[in-house]
Amino acid sequence: MRDILTMVIPRRLVWVVIVCLAILSAALRAQNGDGGTHALEVAAVMASATFPPRHTPEQVLDGDLNTRWSARGDGQWIQFDLGAMYRVTEIKIAWWLGDGHITFFDIETSMDGTSWTPLFTGASSGATRALEAYDVVDSETRYIRIVGHGSNRLDDWIGVTEVEIWGDATNVLLSEAFEDNNFADRGWYDNTSYEVTTAEHAPGEST
Repeated sequence: MRDILTMVIPRRLVWVVIVCLAILSAALRAQNGDGGTHALEVAAVMASATFPPRHTPEQVLDGDLNTRWSARGDGQWIQFDLGAMYRVTEIKIAWWLGDGHITFFDIETSMDGTSWTPLFTGASSGATRALEAYDVVDSETRYIRIVGHGSNRLDDWIGVTEVEIWGDATNVLLSEAFEDNNFADRGWYDNTSYEVTTAEHAPGEST
């Protein structure tokens, strides 16, 4: 005869453990970076238009300055989905033929991909084809959009070869939940008490 210890674990508690591990992982990554900021992972990218058709939006994430996304027309945009809310601090953009013309553009943010808030209005330097860093107001957001307004030499064209979105690698909602300890209020686990019990015999075991 042997006693068996049984315990019922709430399903949502498992989620909390996973969240803890995710935040711990992000914190460890931050220790190896500059001030805790990193190039954030992009979950999806899309654009208002593409021309010529072979220069598709995903090419701005391939690490190759020889590929690009391009489109023609004032207000054409390329949009990035981070997959969750993050604190964004800087946008890096490499422009197609960036050492030969100045591109005018806006950067916008959105929490839902529908309602947009202006974050930055400016122009490229016109001096390099490498990534240029644009220091933006720190913003908690999920979606980033770059909107083109033509250039000083290429009319209303916009061409982007690479984009990096930099910020805090910790998911904003998860971080806030840990700071105010309100997992239950957010519905991530319940407050039900569970009793640990013992079974006198293992299932199927005779006395």
